[in-house]
Amino acid sequence: MFFDIELHDWTIRHDIIGDGGSLLKTIKQRGEGYDRPRDFDEINLSFHIYQGEVELEEIVEQDYLMSDKEAFPAIVLKILSTMKTLEITSTAVKPEYMD
Repeated sequence: MFFDIELHDWTIRHDIIGDGGSLLKTIKQRGEGYDRPRDFDEINLSFHIYQGEVELEEIVEQDYLMSDKEAFPAIVLKILSTMKTLEITSTAVKPEYMD
């Protein structure tokens, strides 16, 4: 028996919390390098927050410190801490994680 398999591409999904999908990140564009932002790093980012099809918040190309906990929701900081430079993601957040 033989299997000839050619993998062309795949969609990367990452369970950020590791609990079965409370924060399930889908990588739309892979990032570069291995570094990820940490406290006191300066970041430049854009993001949109949606509930269903309704956009609740939009930030376009702004600079922040990762340590600025008031700049955006804690969930955004958690997602950012898993990202690489130039990575584009979409993260599904279960309602129970919003509490």
